[in-house]
Amino acid sequence: ERAVHSDKLFAENCYETGLMSELEWNLYGLWYDWIVAELWALRGDCTVRHIYLRCSPTLALERLKRRRRREEESIDPRYLARLHEKHDERFKESDDTWVFDAETDAETLAARIAARITLASNA
Repeated sequence: ERAVHSDKLFAENCYETGLMSELEWNLYGLWYDWIVAELWALRGDCTVRHIYLRCSPTLALERLKRRRRREEESIDPRYLARLHEKHDERFKESDDTWVFDAETDAETLAARIAARITLASNA
């Protein structure tokens, strides 16, 4: 949820569920195309990778409840399921996308990510 490509999935979901009008969706599309082009130009020689921390909608909801943020109290589990499907469709394991099972503790997950980064850096 911290990447421009993931942001588009949230916006797409808003449009599909009627929370965003066609005009807003079209304006968003223009902004999205512009920002992606700008970010791509800024990357220079850097390798661009996505890290997808994949967990079930059920676990995501449990974590939301544990955070106890007021603005997240009324999140519908179906909303999380739709976002989960969209992320699974968009972020598949590839050279530029690394998918990690995030249904584990933070320390284990961080160690797995660090090991993958180290491996890629030494390649």
